[in-house]
Amino acid sequence: MSHQNEFVRKYPNSYVAPEGYRIDRHPLGMGNTAVVYAGIRLHDGFPVAVKFYNPRLTDEFGKNQELEIERFRREFVAANHIDHPNVLSVLDFGEPFTEDGTPLSPFIVMERLEEDLRTRLTQSRVSIETSVLWLRDIANGLCAIHEKGIVHRDMKPANVMFRSDVPVIVDFGFSKNCTEDWITAPGDFLGSLDYASPEQLQSSAHITSKTDVFSLGLMGIEMVTGVHPCPWNPTDIRYRTNRSRQPAVDETFEAKLPDQLRAILLSCVAMSADARPASSQVSEELSRVIKEMQM
Repeated sequence: MSHQNEFVRKYPNSYVAPEGYRIDRHPLGMGNTAVVYAGIRLHDGFPVAVKFYNPRLTDEFGKNQELEIERFRREFVAANHIDHPNVLSVLDFGEPFTEDGTPLSPFIVMERLEEDLRTRLTQSRVSIETSVLWLRDIANGLCAIHEKGIVHRDMKPANVMFRSDVPVIVDFGFSKNCTEDWITAPGDFLGSLDYASPEQLQSSAHITSKTDVFSLGLMGIEMVTGVHPCPWNPTDIRYRTNRSRQPAVDETFEAKLPDQLRAILLSCVAMSADARPASSQVSEELSRVIKEMQM
C-alpha cells in the first residue's frame, strides 16, 4: 500500500473546507508536511486546489512543527506577492479555529492545474521550438519572482504546471525572501537534489536567484535533449566541492541546437553562480532565439 493510500485509510478527510469552497474526499497528493485536495469555489464553480498543513506528517518525518507552520505562512505570502501569467495564482489563506478555540489545519487555496512538465516530458519528446517557448515563459515567471526578492529554491519539471499550454511555476514551499530572516533549520537541505545548484548543496548561506537559474538550465538541457545532464550522483562530495565540473551534454545538444541557445543553456549551468546570467537576461536571450528561429 502506498504512503498516500495508507494516509487516506488512517485519516479520511478530516479537514474543514474553507468557507466558500468545497473539497473532494480524497487527496490529489501529499508531501512531507502538507496534503492537497481538489475543490471548487462555490459561487462560480472555479476549480481550486486546497493545500492543508498536516501536523501528523510533520511529526512522522521528524520536522519542527513551529518552523514548518511559519514556512507554510511564508509560502502563501511569497506567492501572493506575485501577479504574473507564468506564476501560480493563490486565492486565499487561513488559520481557522473551532468555536472552542481548537486550532484547525492552516490552508492555502490556489488555482488548480492538472498537468506538469515532468508528465509532458515523460509522455513524448518535446520539439526544440516548443522547448524554447516554454523556457522563455518559465524564465519570465522567474523574473517576476526574483524582482520581488524571492528565490524559489525548488525549480524542477514537477514544479512547472500548465494552464492550457502556458507553463506556470508552482509550489513556493521552499522559497525564501532575501529581505527576511531565514527559517531554514541548521543542516537542512531544501530543494531537489537532481536540480540543485552546487552552492545549494554546500550551504544555505550562498543561495541567491542564480540558484534558480542553474535549475532552469538543467531543465532546459533536459527538455531539448530528452536526457538529464547530470549523470553523476549530486550527493557525491566531489560534486559539492568541485565547482569546475560542468554538467554533461550529449551529441544532440552539441550538434543540433542553435549556437545561441546552446550558449544560453551552458551559461545557466555554470558551476560558479557569479558566471551565470540573471533570469531577466535569460528571458531576453531566449526571446532573441525565438525571433531568429522565426517562431
